[in-house]
Amino acid sequence: MLHHIRPINIFLAVFAEWSIYYILLRPLQVANQLLSDRQFIGFIGFSTGMMIAGYLINDLYDEGIDRANERNSPLIRGQLSRKQLWFAFAAGQMLTLSSWIYLWQSYDFHGLIWLLWLGPAGLLFYATRLKCRPLAGNLLMAFFAACLPAMFLVRDPGLPWHPEFPGRIRFMFLWYLFFSFGATWFREIVKDLEDESGDRKGGCTTFPVRYGMASGRRYAINIGILYMTGLILFLIQLFMRVEILTWLWIAIIAVPTLAIALKNTVSRNYHQAQQWLKWHLTAGLLMLWIFKWMEVWNG
Repeated sequence: MLHHIRPINIFLAVFAEWSIYYILLRPLQVANQLLSDRQFIGFIGFSTGMMIAGYLINDLYDEGIDRANERNSPLIRGQLSRKQLWFAFAAGQMLTLSSWIYLWQSYDFHGLIWLLWLGPAGLLFYATRLKCRPLAGNLLMAFFAACLPAMFLVRDPGLPWHPEFPGRIRFMFLWYLFFSFGATWFREIVKDLEDESGDRKGGCTTFPVRYGMASGRRYAINIGILYMTGLILFLIQLFMRVEILTWLWIAIIAVPTLAIALKNTVSRNYHQAQQWLKWHLTAGLLMLWIFKWMEVWNG
């Protein structure tokens, strides 16, 4: 069962949310007035339930494709039944629903009702309509990855532009959202390239399946270069804002991991490219903690 809910992925996502909250928001009085510790835990429960249910429904609807791609999951090996995974999906949705009810009552803010569509309807729509669509599924996953760390700002999405929000923290907050979006978008298309054969056999029309591997590879390289350009622009701006040692630490963990992933994409080693992109996403979390450890916003 643990294989199907991706505990490492969930841990990293929750750790990213906690890092954003603890490092960039918790020290600010204006943010403390918006979100209590209990409410933050409620958002963690909401997003965790969403991710559990999302991974499970993905595996349930992708069983045929995963068999074609020779995925070695418990469902494919017959160690778990589809019925057991549906029960686990329901448990994830119950966690999402109970967290949403707590947040709705805690905030007394009825605008939060829009979050509820992110439950079964949103997941089902993605699994049956968007996942295998060229570009659309990739972009939706990238958008979700960018929204996840900032989900607890749903009541006041304009908080980073509040006059009391320090410029350096705003810069880092917005950078991390861009980082999450760009890195996830690049990884999603690389994953589609790696799975092209199985996706084709399973009838999933991803970008490489519909337009060919050569076009898919060019698309991935272009996305990787575009994202690398954004990363370099961030580092140029960061150089003028922080101490040189802080800048070097961030550059050392961010640039090589992405460069190696891009190099592997160019050389058609998509499995290694995806593995290095996982390291790059982990490096993004370390960027936040380097800011914390170096105390770059103090003063």
